[in-house]
Formats: sequence, C-alpha cells, structure tokens
Amino acid sequence: MTLHWEKVDSTVDYSYELEYNDETKPIPLYLEEYLVEGLSPGTEYFFTLYTVLDTVRSSGYNFSNITVPSNVENVSVNNRNETEMTLQWEKVNNNTDYNYELEFGDTKVTTDSLEKHTVKGLSPGTEYLFTLYTVFKDLQSSGHNFIKVTAINCESFNWKVTNSSIEASVNGSTLVTAENSTGISKRYHVGIVNLQDLYPGAIYNVSLWYDLDSETVLPQCSHFLTLYPNSVPNLHCKYFSGGYGLAVIWDHPYGVVDVVQVDIGSKSLNRSSNESPRQEVTGLQAAQWYKVTVTSFSGAKQSKTESLNCQTDPAGVIAGVLVFFLLVIIICAAVYWWLRYGSAKQMKSPKLVEPKVTNKSYKYV
Repeated sequence: MTLHWEKVDSTVDYSYELEYNDETKPIPLYLEEYLVEGLSPGTEYFFTLYTVLDTVRSSGYNFSNITVPSNVENVSVNNRNETEMTLQWEKVNNNTDYNYELEFGDTKVTTDSLEKHTVKGLSPGTEYLFTLYTVFKDLQSSGHNFIKVTAINCESFNWKVTNSSIEASVNGSTLVTAENSTGISKRYHVGIVNLQDLYPGAIYNVSLWYDLDSETVLPQCSHFLTLYPNSVPNLHCKYFSGGYGLAVIWDHPYGVVDVVQVDIGSKSLNRSSNESPRQEVTGLQAAQWYKVTVTSFSGAKQSKTESLNCQTDPAGVIAGVLVFFLLVIIICAAVYWWLRYGSAKQMKSPKLVEPKVTNKSYKYV
C-alpha cells in the first residue's frame, strides 16, 4: 500500500520515520508518501509515523490500514437444476473474518462467512455471469468472475422419433451425444438434435451437454428414446393343418425387434425374435379367406402393420363336395333303375287263375 501525508511545516526540513511490524523505515525529507511492500492481503496493519528533526522525533501519529483481500480462486457448482444452483468455494486463506459478496445481474447477495450460496429463480438452460468478492472490513477484492449455466429438462422437449432418426429443438445445449446398447455412438456440436442413420428399434441414450469453455463441458440432461422398429418384409402364407390352419411366414426385419404379433381372425399370437419367423395358426375353417396382419414391436414402439389376405387349403372341401355329388348320383341312379326295371318286372308276373271244379252231380234233363 502507498501512504500519503502532508508536510508538518513547509519552512522546516523534517524527515520521517515509519514504524510497523516492529520495524522502522526512515523516509527522506523530500518525500510525502511511502510504498509499503511485502504485506499480506486482507490484513489490518497498525502504523506510527514520526516527524524527525536531527535526532529528535515527535510522539508519533498512530493509524491503521487494511490491504485488499485476495479473490476466491475457484467456484464450483453443486445441485444444479433448471431454476437454481448452489455455488461453493473455499475460504480465502482459511480466514473466518472474511465475508463474501455475490453479484449477478442487478442482484447482490452477502453470504457472511459462509462458503456457499444457493441462487434461485433462474431460467433453464441460461448462462449467468457472476462476480464473487472477498470482503474484509468493508474493503472488497477485485472480484472473481465466472460463468455458470442452468440445467435443462430433456423430457420437456418435443422429440420426433422414427425408425432411423431422432430430432428435437432444444435450448441450453451446444453438444449432443447418442449411444445405444451395442455401443454405437454419435456426436454433434450443434444447438439442435438431428440424429440420422440410427439403428431401427434400438434404445438410445441421448445426452445434451454445454461447452462452458474450452476445458469445461457440463452435462445438461439425458433421455432414453426407443426407435420404431422396421416392419416385417416378405410376408406370405402357406397351407397348414389339412386346410384348417395357415402358416404365416416373414423375414427377420433389420434392427432390434422384441416380438412379432400376428393377428388372424379373432386370434392374436406373439412370436419372439429369438424364434423362427413363422407362426402356425390352427382352428380355422377350410377354404376360407382371412385377413392376416403382422406388427413388430421394440419395447412399447410398434412398426407399421403389414397385411395380406390368405386362404386356407380348399382341397379337402372340394374332395368332400365331389364325394357328396358322387353319392347323390349313385343314389339317383339306383332309384332310377329301380323305378324303370324293378316295377316293369313286377307288372309282367302271371296272374293266379281260379281252377274249374267239375260238379259230378250234374244231370241232364
């Protein structure tokens, strides 16, 4: 610190002596100020300034002065969310006599001797410039400037998910990363989410980050999203169970599929992705047309439904009809034969003739 004073008497050439910390510093007579060096920051010093003429000095003028305290070296953030954050720091020189004043925007907050302060009423995903002053007996440091940002809520955004992409307009984020269960990851330095060429049906952990500076990247939020699975390709049917069933067949779709659901008539059957892509359905009627729909699922997400019309095997019904008509023909032929030939034979059979009996008692007159 630099001490200033006025000459005691301009007509007399006085010199001066400054005493502090058990040391005495002579000051040439032509000086009216003195730079005191080697002091500790944030400390109160007691001085005595003597006026000296030859070898005689005055009784001395006693005063004290304070050095400016040091700034806080680093401020960390604990319990950061969308609307508040807790700032924490270490005491300067572990001195309990220091207070701290936090300034941001038009707000100033004195934290007394506490080493933390919770700032409330903030906006999500917003940068805030803070200045933290160390205060000792109303004398404050030059101030430690730092920038912090509030967190964001991933679920508050409108996520648009397809079978190969994830999109969303977000704020409070400068970096987007996405990783699925197979370890495949993507990374984009953008303020929006636009993830393309993803694996269908996979679960992605989408994380939003904020580049606070060249060395600090803050996690903002994370969100798990399941992509829609692909629909089943090459769907077709085959006859099964002698005309009273169908075998529904498809190819494995590309991507993650947990279950394939097959609906036919009033029946709904599930087929695990670990099983063969074939679902056999029994209990149907022969020679009937059925609408078959097939949907793949990944978690709660379902694909576009594929459908087609399938007919059960009509061969058994045709054979039965032919047998029926053959029997009818045989019966009709038998009836016809009986009516034509059986009745005619009966009509040609000889009639019974009553025999004539001679009356031997007959007499001529």
